[in-house]
Amino acid sequence: LASRLKVPVAFVYVMKETTKHYHLYTRMATAKQRDAQGLLQNYTQNIEFILKRYPEQWFNYFDFWNKDSSV
Repeated sequence: LASRLKVPVAFVYVMKETTKHYHLYTRMATAKQRDAQGLLQNYTQNIEFILKRYPEQWFNYFDFWNKDSSV
């Protein structure tokens, strides 16, 4: 989508620090827009960065380990 619209790709994370304080992280993708492998690498590097700092705040809404093999 970003490639078609010719806009930059940004990775944005909002992480809870305390009860009333959140930290906003924004990282711009360094890979070129049409470089899917490079963008995927940028994404995984950003996820690693966040997970190292906030290992308890990770949640995925897609069930990767769904036992139903038809999915």
